[in-house]
Amino acid sequence: MQITLQNYLGFGSVFSGQLKATNSSGQSRIIDILDEYGNNYQIEPATEEGPRIVEIQFGHNVAQLLQIMPTTIQVIDGQFLISSGTNIGSLRPTDTMLLFYTVSAPLTFTLHAHEITIAEEQEFSIPEENRERIRKNLVNASLNLELKNKLPIGASAKLFFSTTPSIDTNNPSTYNFMKEAAINSANLQPDFQNVNLTLNKDELNVFTSEQVFMRFAFSFEETGTPVTIHASTMDYIHIKGMMSARVLIEKED
Repeated sequence: MQITLQNYLGFGSVFSGQLKATNSSGQSRIIDILDEYGNNYQIEPATEEGPRIVEIQFGHNVAQLLQIMPTTIQVIDGQFLISSGTNIGSLRPTDTMLLFYTVSAPLTFTLHAHEITIAEEQEFSIPEENRERIRKNLVNASLNLELKNKLPIGASAKLFFSTTPSIDTNNPSTYNFMKEAAINSANLQPDFQNVNLTLNKDELNVFTSEQVFMRFAFSFEETGTPVTIHASTMDYIHIKGMMSARVLIEKED
């Protein structure tokens, strides 16, 4: 996002405001327009040669807005605070202060190592009949994942499982086990990718609990060079999973 400030006044000023993003379902996100150090942007006074123009490449917090796939982004509560300090300036009836902003899409990123944790935790109820089969008759089992990556970059998906809620992916004491799967980029594998993750006995015992909780985390491959992402509803990673098991069928008398 580029923000352009134009000051025609003979005084410096400080700009403050917020960016509001709204998507098609009415969900919205708001962030303050601040520099990377958390300060308001300042603009120097105009000179005899013309207005003072400041162009800002604002991108360090834009990801928070793009997470909801917005259809509109607008500046709200914007204001300029004139700050003369001890300097003498000039002010004419025709003087103005202006702000312009543009959102560039597609977006270009250089990705670095960073894990993204999905905020929503999944909860599953395991029927008593299935829990009994796992305890008594299970031979082996695996997690079968169906993955589809519509992004031009590869990724790694981590699945955290626990018998209690509030999984903290950075705290192993809050979950029972974790499984990881590599996801190819859309360029390498445009269709669904199938991944089977074998479960050991301790991991299987988690599914003998009445409730099982799961949380996802993703980390994208470091690109080293800029990569283009359109940040639309067509850019996503799809994960569908199920547990496949072999059970011993007991002969009934």
